[in-house]
Amino acid sequence: MLAGLSTEMRTELQMHQFPEANCFGIVPPTKVEEKQRASVAFTKLLVAMETLGFSANEQRAIWHVLAGLYHLGAAGACKVGRRAFVSFDSAQVASSVLGCEGEELHTAVFKHHLRQLLQRATGGGRERHATTDAEEGKIETHRYRQAGRHARTQAQAHTHTHTHSVTPTWSQSISYYSVGKSI
Repeated sequence: MLAGLSTEMRTELQMHQFPEANCFGIVPPTKVEEKQRASVAFTKLLVAMETLGFSANEQRAIWHVLAGLYHLGAAGACKVGRRAFVSFDSAQVASSVLGCEGEELHTAVFKHHLRQLLQRATGGGRERHATTDAEEGKIETHRYRQAGRHARTQAQAHTHTHTHSVTPTWSQSISYYSVGKSI
């Protein structure tokens, strides 16, 4: 992503200048060969996403979440009295990219309310049903287990009949079990 984004997406995601330190260890490619390999890999990813039927809005939401994570890594964290970001500027960029206020991001990260923030940032503000959060968590866990089983079955069948990557089959099965959820 760091090597393959268009200029307009780099601007939208504020990914033109990269801080020296990132607590997640994410560093942009620096050598020409690395940049070329990364760019080719990103192009393949875009083709795969298109093949799988990801809409432009879904792709955009994914880039926003990934850029937000990158900027959060640059923001870092420390505990001085209360938990806080080391780099206020990077945290502000992350909140902007994720479409929230700085204080909302702080609460989401340090008080573990990240799920609601990500749902809103990706347009996944689905309606609440009568289930409790605990029931919803059990349903979600079951859904992911089913997706994993389905992906393994598909991957095994796929590798016996084909020689290319199984990633699209896995992604399709995840999409199948995520019906009704925004990415």
